[in-house]
Amino acid sequence: MFSGDESAQNAERVQRTKEMVRRMGYEFYVSAATINRPNRGKLQVSVQVENRGVAPFYYAWSPVFALLDQNGTVVRQQKGAGRLLGLLPGEAPVVWSAELTTRRLPKGTYIVALTVPNSLSNGRPIRFANKTQDQHASGWLSLATVEH
Repeated sequence: MFSGDESAQNAERVQRTKEMVRRMGYEFYVSAATINRPNRGKLQVSVQVENRGVAPFYYAWSPVFALLDQNGTVVRQQKGAGRLLGLLPGEAPVVWSAELTTRRLPKGTYIVALTVPNSLSNGRPIRFANKTQDQHASGWLSLATVEH
């Protein structure tokens, strides 16, 4: 005989099922971000990326780093060193990096952001499991705010 609130148990079961299905693939997470200004007019950006899912990613897609204005518009971008291929679940994070120029940018506050474009036509960019995914612009992971 069944006891308890069946609808509450069904809702909980549905939520657990959704979580399990989500974790059946890859789950990319940026565990650290570093931004340095070694030279005038440049920002060196690096991130540590890990796959917290259960499956590898099979395409050699590369990261793109950018500076966004306060409206979320890309004002500068640069392809980064690194790729998703070989980012295996349970292994140590890998480092991706890029150098962004700030020359000829108006003074102001900018958001340093990261995306991995989908090379398939009409494909969506990779999403990261960080809370700041899509915070300032759709498809971009916000990493930090910098003053220029």
